[in-house]
Amino acid sequence: MASSPLTCVACHDPLVMQVDPDSDNESDSGHDHSHFHSHAGASSSSSAQQQQREETVPDDLQLPCGCHYHWPCALDLSPQIAATLSCLNCNTTLTSSPSTGIQALYSSEGAESDPIDLLPIIIEEAHLQSHAEERPARALHTMVGEGDVEGIVEILKDADAPEERAALLSYRDPLAGGRTALHVAVENGRADAFWLLLWTASNLPTDNFSLEMRQTMGSIGLERGLVVGGEDLRFVKDGEGRTAGDYAAASGQWDEWINGGVFMLRG
Repeated sequence: MASSPLTCVACHDPLVMQVDPDSDNESDSGHDHSHFHSHAGASSSSSAQQQQREETVPDDLQLPCGCHYHWPCALDLSPQIAATLSCLNCNTTLTSSPSTGIQALYSSEGAESDPIDLLPIIIEEAHLQSHAEERPARALHTMVGEGDVEGIVEILKDADAPEERAALLSYRDPLAGGRTALHVAVENGRADAFWLLLWTASNLPTDNFSLEMRQTMGSIGLERGLVVGGEDLRFVKDGEGRTAGDYAAASGQWDEWINGGVFMLRG
């Protein structure tokens, strides 16, 4: 089906999204009350002002075949694209081999025709659409990989039950060779995330943790040690039978803690 490059081939709307550049400033300051009036036209006046403030920015994902999608529209179609490796609009094969990925171009706010390998994103989204219960655990892995300690603490504290927290911590990513969050921390050199995971998901003696960390964990109320049904992440193996300690030994960046017994293997 033919389509203008200025519209999304999935929903046929323009390849833009609306943003309000003033929304963050107003919500943060809390001092903009100019839209509150006592007369009857206040609501419509406020709406008109908001429309005037709104701007549009590009939201244009161009596939190798030349078809254009909104980013959310492409993600919605992830299961079909991942299954066929083809554009659902023109049926063109998008890659000669999964190893080469799907080389797309994405234009958005602050980025014009930015190259991106779409395939791993599509595969992950397709997996999550059929395994929605894994979203929190995968979010945890992302935070660990980025060293987002505050985000890790928040997602763990949001777990309502010990069993839920245990499931988050022991999750093995099927799209990443069965890695746990601790594997991710070691692989990405995220020491703060590493120690936080050991605090909540290992039997490592408490005196291995710094006084500062013990005080911080006490103040935020994050429990020490394994929760009910939890596993000591130091001994959980990935799909190739490797522990986080094996990752550490291979990297050459964790020797101090390896020699100190933090990754102590079971006898």
